[in-house]
Amino acid sequence: MAKLIVTDFDGVVCDSVLECLLAAHNAWEQLQGGTGSQRILDVSVIPSQRQSRFRELRPYLRGAEDFIPLFLAVERELEVSSQSDFDLLRRRLRDQLPVYQQAFYAERDYLRRQHRELWLELNPLFTPIDRALSSRASFEDVHILTTKRRPDVEDILGFHGISFPSGQIHSVKSDGKMERLQAIMDSTGAEPARTLYVEDQIDYLMSAVPLGMEGLLAEWGYVSAEQRSTAVEQKIPLLSREELADLLLD
Repeated sequence: MAKLIVTDFDGVVCDSVLECLLAAHNAWEQLQGGTGSQRILDVSVIPSQRQSRFRELRPYLRGAEDFIPLFLAVERELEVSSQSDFDLLRRRLRDQLPVYQQAFYAERDYLRRQHRELWLELNPLFTPIDRALSSRASFEDVHILTTKRRPDVEDILGFHGISFPSGQIHSVKSDGKMERLQAIMDSTGAEPARTLYVEDQIDYLMSAVPLGMEGLLAEWGYVSAEQRSTAVEQKIPLLSREELADLLLD
């Protein structure tokens, strides 16, 4: 086994798409009509075609500020079929992104506080990764590196019966992942050659190449055909859920 496994959370350990869709929908409604406007608590109210499209576009997201643009792309049936298409939309909305992020987190926090059981149930863990994590006696060689807030990760893992060390959950902004990845290796004394970095975002894996560790693209995550093709071109291996579970059990 590698001396160190560093893994992303959303799209690798946790499938948060429906929770993010619900929060993004409600956040947009609040921005449009004010507090209490058209808030829904049943994600099935959103047509299944829109749910599927939201999941399809999820790989293009770069941070929490992008969830409302992602929702708008689905709701308004905008033409988005590549990362460059989404980045163009993102640039057009860039002045609103801080407001979008604030609104998104406000809705997520509303769900966490007022409808906690629903919020937790909308964040299932991927099988068999959940069983692999549950069966571990310790986590000294596993770290989570995520743009999700640490308390959110702790709550979700705890709900699923996994006591993951808080100090090994690293919450950073999207542009701070590589710096924190290097810091994790430095603090643990892990050799880059014996470090595995598991991600579902190809851009992060490509940025990690100069750090010397082995990057693996989580094929079950929020990964587009475009990103898979890039991984093949860049000789970045794809990893299956079963393979990650085996690594975590080794």
